[in-house]
Amino acid sequence: MPLGREVCDALADFHAEFRESGDGSGALAAAERHGYRGLDGYIEFWTKLATDAPRPEGYVKTNTWLLLRGERVIGEVRLRHTLTPRLEEDGGNIGYSVRASERNKGYATYLLRETLKRAAALGLKRALVTIEATNGSSLRVAEKCGGLRIADVVAEDGVLLRRFWLSTMDLGADAHDRHPSGR
Repeated sequence: MPLGREVCDALADFHAEFRESGDGSGALAAAERHGYRGLDGYIEFWTKLATDAPRPEGYVKTNTWLLLRGERVIGEVRLRHTLTPRLEEDGGNIGYSVRASERNKGYATYLLRETLKRAAALGLKRALVTIEATNGSSLRVAEKCGGLRIADVVAEDGVLLRRFWLSTMDLGADAHDRHPSGR
């Protein structure tokens, strides 16, 4: 589901769980750095990035989708339509997150595979994903989705990142593409 105000309460719960687990939200912090405060600001910032409106320097057109189970936000994913030199190092085309209580249930794999299909629809033949080297679960997701590891880089904040190119071609549906809830 696209990001929108109708899920504000569910999104608040999602971000609260990130704070409680110590993960934080880089996406929330990015919105705040540009003067978009609170959840309304978060929604406005990321919704605006999906349009052709002027964007802050270094940002590209970006779509954000939420994965819901009932009224609960399970995860979110972003698809950047193009890459800047900085995004080629840190950020990539696709970024996804799953709330801590729902990890290791297949949601991240589902989000990444579905977003690769959306990238293909935009005409991208491949998509870049960057993952912290210590995030074993997410590294396995990238590998499971056919990621080809390229050079590691150290991000501006000193974190070692592993970079993966993932093909958007030949993403035919199979049993592994089902929603983790069985739908």
